[in-house]
Amino acid sequence: MRQLSPAGQQVINDIARRNGFSVDATLSMLDSVINGNGSQAQFNHPEFSGSGQWMRGGMIMPGAQRQLPVAKPG
Repeated sequence: MRQLSPAGQQVINDIARRNGFSVDATLSMLDSVINGNGSQAQFNHPEFSGSGQWMRGGMIMPGAQRQLPVAKPG
C-alpha cells in the first residue's frame, strides 16, 4: 500500500465511511485505480465480491453477484 499524507488518509477515511467500506478495501481500490492510470482498475478484495474490473464512465463488473453499497452523490 502507498504511504499517504495525513490529509490523504483523511480523504480515504471519509470515502470509506460514506460508502460503507473499510479503509483497507478503499486503499486497495485506490491502488488498483492508480495502477490502471486512473482510467481502469482490476481489483481483488472480499468487500468488492472478490475480483472485478472498473472502467472510467462508471462501469463496474464485480466477480460475484452481490449487492454492493451505492455511493451517494455529493
